Amino acid sequence: MEQTFMNGFISEDLYKKILQCLPISCVDIAIIAQGAVLLVKRKDFPAKGQWWLPGGRVLKGEMMKETALRKAREEVGLECHAGPIIYTAERFFPTAPLIFPYTASTVVFSCTRKPGPGSPA
Repeated sequence: MEQTFMNGFISEDLYKKILQCLPISCVDIAIIAQGAVLLVKRKDFPAKGQWWLPGGRVLKGEMMKETALRKAREEVGLECHAGPIIYTAERFFPTAPLIFPYTASTVVFSCTRKPGPGSPA
């Protein structure tokens, strides 16, 4: 019998089954400072090796704005203020590396870095 929950997460096999039926809910963040937007080079598929906004999947029990703040901390090490949603998109990845196509629904938040030690004025 497949172990469904491990360390608070579902198994990879169950996750793949869910992705075949439902879209993924994602958040990207446009961190704006000194007239520029921060981009990161993706380490994972889809779009591996491309420049992209930081972001990722919304976790169960998490509000999208909370996801934006978490992804800023996790991916670029910044504490931010999440502003308004500035863009929404639906993307279909027909050649995803997960063996099957899937859909992602994404919202993009405008974010600014919280002032702190070493922050630009």
